[in-house]
Amino acid sequence: AAVLLALTMYIGVLYLPTVKFLSKRGVGSFMRACVSPQAIAAAATSSPATVPAMLEAAGELKVSKAVAGFVIPLGAGIGRGGSAVFQGAGIVFLAWLYGVPLAAAGIGGAILATFIVSFAVASVPGGSVLSMAPAISTIGIPLDGLAVLLSIDRIPDMARTATNVTGTMTATVLVDRFEGDTTQR
Repeated sequence: AAVLLALTMYIGVLYLPTVKFLSKRGVGSFMRACVSPQAIAAAATSSPATVPAMLEAAGELKVSKAVAGFVIPLGAGIGRGGSAVFQGAGIVFLAWLYGVPLAAAGIGGAILATFIVSFAVASVPGGSVLSMAPAISTIGIPLDGLAVLLSIDRIPDMARTATNVTGTMTATVLVDRFEGDTTQR
């Protein structure tokens, strides 16, 4: 539940204000356009599987085809904000579960490390969990903890993939605001 709350807050605190204030678009129309890509993301738990739906949503949002054609595939490949949130929470949870003490600096370092590692997460179901292995072993958490996370991962995976797609769509409208080609809309 904590991960789902954190992902919701991540969207509400980072993505939606970016859409409203930086890209100068309405949050309601943005979220309506994102429903289909988010649903596909939740079902497939794979961001690349949502590329056609995101391109269609970008068309609904009047994003230039050049921007959408570049940002969406790139974001589907490397946009893993939801994974970073999950990995940070997962490390803190596993440290607590196994009694591994983490100072505030340790928690911050773990979250920063997982954010950086999240760019290398494979776009496959469960990829976020498996990519945590180096981080958790470095701070002394047994690798058995990955099995714990994998056993409960399906619903968080659906939510974090939908979050990743929302981030890609946010980046798309933001780039369009500053770099979009208005002649191709």
